[in-house]
Amino acid sequence: MKPEPGGELIRNNIDDAIDTTQFQNALALIDSNYNIVFVTGQAGTGKSTFIRYLREKGGLNAPVLAPTGVAALNVNGQTIHSFFHIPPRIINPDEIRPLWNRRLFEVLRVLIIDEISMVRADLMDIIEISLRKNTGRYSELFGGVRLIVVGDLFQLPPVIASQVESRYIFSRYKTPHFLSSNCMSTARLGMVELTKVFRQQDLTFLKLLSNIREGNDLTTTISEFNRRCHIGNVEEDGVIILTPDNATAGWINHSRLSRIQSPEHEYEGIIVGQFNIETDRLPAPKNLKLKAGAQVMLTKNDSNHRYVNGTIGVVKELSPQAVIVES
Repeated sequence: MKPEPGGELIRNNIDDAIDTTQFQNALALIDSNYNIVFVTGQAGTGKSTFIRYLREKGGLNAPVLAPTGVAALNVNGQTIHSFFHIPPRIINPDEIRPLWNRRLFEVLRVLIIDEISMVRADLMDIIEISLRKNTGRYSELFGGVRLIVVGDLFQLPPVIASQVESRYIFSRYKTPHFLSSNCMSTARLGMVELTKVFRQQDLTFLKLLSNIREGNDLTTTISEFNRRCHIGNVEEDGVIILTPDNATAGWINHSRLSRIQSPEHEYEGIIVGQFNIETDRLPAPKNLKLKAGAQVMLTKNDSNHRYVNGTIGVVKELSPQAVIVES
């Protein structure tokens, strides 16, 4: 996922963007009787700009949610799990209880979800059930709340982290995508695809992404990406390296850590409950080795909103009880 440019560029783009027929069609759909409006388009077509417009000038006063902390940060929003107070795991619909802040849901009329391609079908159904229970409007789909979902189904798919999740999903849904959820079978869906590219400074890169997205001219496109791949050691500190597998990433991280001339601290994770560390994904190594000066990524959202899953920082201080990271 690549965030849209921010600041003044976004604000200057808003007025240009809403002049397009596609943006106007999307705004018209929101004012219609659809339960859910799906705004899609490839990278650079103004999807985040559209969300910014709805927030700044659309007068909707709608919460903006996303499936991950980084995605929520990019749109100044909140994660889906945080908003609905649900854990990041398979949830039985019977577990959903009305929340203490019912007043928020009673006045809720519109909800915006970004990066909808990453929202799994079972989570979409949990969102629908939670909206019914918290608004008190049990007979209405989504509790009468209109959903505006934004994203590109050719980008990141929903995460299926284990065999247990895979069996659960494919025994209940045709695909893991939100469109295969039970609630979508009865929803009135309106859709607009944005096609005009506003990110003019990235046209070559966007063309390559579009080729990958649509399967066009793949030989030339892959050659262009391979030409930009770095082969060999990266000596410069602070550079983020993308690798195809965890083993390579682990080797690079170990190599970088060994070059730091400061004492090493090792922290052992505590596992509570039934958890198979051989097959289940851990958010961090069970035995985590750190040094002051090491670049790290945080893998949990902070309840006080100081950082999110995906925030990158540098270790400043270490003690047996705490690690201080500056982002």
